[in-house]
Amino acid sequence: VWGPRGDRALLARLEVKGLGDAPSRPPGRVDPSASSWGRPTGKSIVFVGKGGRALLKAHPAGGGFTDVTPVRRATYERVVYHPSGLAFAFVLRRNGRASIWLSSNVGKTPRQFVHGRLHTGFEAITFGDGGTQLYFAARQVDRRVDVHRLQLVGATSAPVVWRGGPEERVTDLVDAPGGSDLAFTAGRSCESRYAVVVSARHP
Repeated sequence: VWGPRGDRALLARLEVKGLGDAPSRPPGRVDPSASSWGRPTGKSIVFVGKGGRALLKAHPAGGGFTDVTPVRRATYERVVYHPSGLAFAFVLRRNGRASIWLSSNVGKTPRQFVHGRLHTGFEAITFGDGGTQLYFAARQVDRRVDVHRLQLVGATSAPVVWRGGPEERVTDLVDAPGGSDLAFTAGRSCESRYAVVVSARHP
């Protein structure tokens, strides 16, 4: 995954390849299931670590990890940095239920934003519209997946902006910087995946 400035790339096992004078990090033994570049310059990487029991930070130039776990005694599944770099959103699971939270970029002041039902799972999350809203892909009990949009201030609901077919999955939610478009990958298998662009200008 390329960093926000396009001068460094995150590879497997937290390896970072830098271009020019950008920092590089050798591969390690940790290979996280979810990670996200710090914004807006890519000075850090937040990732799911310790077998899903923690959120940790790594630096592109190497060194150890910093524990930024916001909620203890939970299992973490997804994490994404806010565009400002001052916060991140994450999916955690406790007592069989998944939910979406936000906290500061050091794991302080965690706050739950989306309450998952017993059989709901969240496949992908990303910020949109400069960080004022959150997109998330929710898998429902009937095995369908919906992509929702949630305004982070003053929202009373999270409307569906796209609905998938039976057994489809959604990955790689990406918003268009400065715009209202959302792109992601959907499909039932690797062989049947396709790209989707949802635009508020062309519903």
